[in-house]
Amino acid sequence: MEERIARLESDVAHTRADISEIRADLRQLNGRVDGVKTLLDANAEAITASLAVQALGAEKSFARVEKSIADLALSTEKSFGELRTERMKDRIWWLLISAGVLTVVAKTFKWF
Repeated sequence: MEERIARLESDVAHTRADISEIRADLRQLNGRVDGVKTLLDANAEAITASLAVQALGAEKSFARVEKSIADLALSTEKSFGELRTERMKDRIWWLLISAGVLTVVAKTFKWF
C-alpha cells in the first residue's frame, strides 16, 4: 500500500510540474496574443481610414462622371436644337429655290 501511495505522490508531483509549465506557457501566449491584438487593432484602424479615403475618392469620381454625363446631355440637346434650326433653314432654302424654278417655268410657258 505504501508503494502505491508513493507512486501516486510521484504522479501528482509530475502533474503539478506539468501544470506549472502549462501555466508559464499560457502566460507567454497571453503576452503574444495581446501583442497581436494591438497590431491588428492598429491595422484595422489604418484600413478603415484608407477605405474612408477611397470611398470619398469614389464619390468624387462618381460626381465627376455624373457631371460629365449631364454636360454631354446638354451639349447633345444643344446640337440637336442647332440641327433642327439648320434643317429648317435648309427647308426654307429649298422652298425658295423651288418657287424660283416654278416662277421661271410659269413665265416660260406664259401661265401668268
